Amino acid sequence: MMRFIVEVVALVSWDDLDPYDIDIEGNCAVDGAWLVGATDAEAALDRFHDKVAIAFLEDFLISVRPYGSQDSFSSFRDVL
Repeated sequence: MMRFIVEVVALVSWDDLDPYDIDIEGNCAVDGAWLVGATDAEAALDRFHDKVAIAFLEDFLISVRPYGSQDSFSSFRDVL
């Protein structure tokens, strides 16, 4: 199994996000970098979507890239 980074960036103002994409503190609940273990990038994206619910996908830019030596575990929002 390889490690991938799933990066999620809101394309709209947080005020315009679906309420299900906002946490109790008023922040975007899914924005950030996520570490995902998977066999390939497509499987990493599938696993991410299985674990992290996004109400309105069109509000976000979601990209997947391999984890690299320049990445630090402390820079990830969550580990899946």
